[in-house]
Amino acid sequence: GLGARRQTVSSTAYRTAESGDRFYNTTRYPDGGTSVSDLFLYSKTQLNLSKKITLSSGARFNYNNLISTFLDTQTYNFPFSTIQNKTSSFVTSILVNYRFTNFMTLKTSFYTGFRNPNLDDLGKVFSKNDNYVVVPNPKLTAEKSNNVELGIDIMLKEKSNFSIQYFNTIIKNAISRESGTLNGEDSILYDGEMMQIQMNKNIEKAYIYGFNINYSYTPISNLFFTSGLNYIKGTTINGSPLSHISPINGHANIRYSYNKQKISFETRFAGQKRKEDYDLAGVDNLEEATGDGTPSWYTLNLCYSYLFSKSKFSISCENILDSHYKTFASAISSSGRNFIISLQTKF
Repeated sequence: GLGARRQTVSSTAYRTAESGDRFYNTTRYPDGGTSVSDLFLYSKTQLNLSKKITLSSGARFNYNNLISTFLDTQTYNFPFSTIQNKTSSFVTSILVNYRFTNFMTLKTSFYTGFRNPNLDDLGKVFSKNDNYVVVPNPKLTAEKSNNVELGIDIMLKEKSNFSIQYFNTIIKNAISRESGTLNGEDSILYDGEMMQIQMNKNIEKAYIYGFNINYSYTPISNLFFTSGLNYIKGTTINGSPLSHISPINGHANIRYSYNKQKISFETRFAGQKRKEDYDLAGVDNLEEATGDGTPSWYTLNLCYSYLFSKSKFSISCENILDSHYKTFASAISSSGRNFIISLQTKF
């Protein structure tokens, strides 16, 4: 297959006085607009090497061209008025499934990947804590990754399924927010305050690894139990925490169905994210956490639904214990105890 995509985005801003008059203000993204063009070509092949072994392979070529224009280059004294970022990437993948028995399958895969710098990486100017200001970096290049996954699926007595998967990723030219300079200076005046400069940069390497476990059980035809657990760890080449790495998290759900009725009870949970596990550049919003980081949390949720004709009625209670929590990296407290009544229909 092949395809193409084009995206455009513009950004404007102004200040409003009490009289209603509007005045100039800087924008978060390039005020002259941005366009992004993508061209891609891909293929996939699947071969049944034997009754027990299936091989899948794929390849993709991608070309990306991003152009951003800055009309105002005086406020921050940028040494450029245009950013043009051209990247091309070729990635491949191979997946092997080996069926030991009718109840056990081993899966292993190796694949390469890429992530092109986007407008958020390249062109924004903003501050969220009045200490640091992020400025554009036109020299960013694409991240490249090598990935390995190993997993096993097991069916137990046709009533339960168990799977575990381990993954390991090495990212080359990883994009990370670091301290920087503009015109030889490490600080600029932003919104009336002198702030230290940060910008996204390509670092040599980063590492991400972890595992996920899933289990399901059906003791009788109308009763279902499912659960899952995810763990992930990420560090830079220097051993510093990588941003956007969530703490251990998971869910468990038990559901009973009878005729047209269904009732389910679910828990969702996340472990603690210690402050020393937050990234050093402040991307993960440590200021929105407690002094020790993000506390662990869990919620209990109950839902009942009834299906009739072409309609579905449901009523549920989420966060039954009315726990106060924030999901990792969120600046907003999640919902307390809340009730939902809904009616869905087709016509």
